Amino acid sequence: RHAMLRAVMPNPFRARTVLAYDLPRQGRVALRIYDVSGRLVRSLVSGTVQEAGHHSVEWDGRDVAGVATRAGLYFGRLEAGGESDVRRIVRVR
Repeated sequence: RHAMLRAVMPNPFRARTVLAYDLPRQGRVALRIYDVSGRLVRSLVSGTVQEAGHHSVEWDGRDVAGVATRAGLYFGRLEAGGESDVRRIVRVR
């Protein structure tokens, strides 16, 4: 088994959404949001060691500066245990 982003709920979202993921073993985790051009929008988890199991993080639709992002397509990228997983996230107004 490998680290996996399970769900983004709700998706599409207006104000906030939750990214859920599973870790098969303890390890360092990064969960970041990118826009369609590949620009980093926000780091939700940044190199934190987490236990194996189910985890979830809320994204309020804001960028690193605290500014609300525009409606559009974004990508949530989970990196853990030398592996990565990506999910599409749609923000609507």
